Amino acid sequence: MPYFIESTVKEDHLRITTSGRIDSIEPVIEYGNRIITLAAQANMRRVLLDELGLSVSLSPLDAVLLGEQLLEVANLAQGIRVAAVCTPENYETLSFIETSLQNRSISFRVFKEEQKALNWLLT
Repeated sequence: MPYFIESTVKEDHLRITTSGRIDSIEPVIEYGNRIITLAAQANMRRVLLDELGLSVSLSPLDAVLLGEQLLEVANLAQGIRVAAVCTPENYETLSFIETSLQNRSISFRVFKEEQKALNWLLT
């Protein structure tokens, strides 16, 4: 099953709600590019990802290897701040991705609670 995106422009950020399933590196890279494109189209530098309806099934090794393939995304994402809200089941995998992105100077954090994500995103 693929993943689906719905975006909403808020006063101070772009909200992207994602549902479905991601189970390999290629869709993660595509998803990253779509986030950057939507942010640019909305002229927003702050993005809240609501991934509570998304199932992410990557191995820890895939999450680490993903970092090597994110150089292009990293260049496009400069200046964008992204907070992702996820399920407890996805938290560990997304934390590996968070580390890979932060190692490439991408401002990305994963949260289990939306209010904490918004607090970080908008400060």
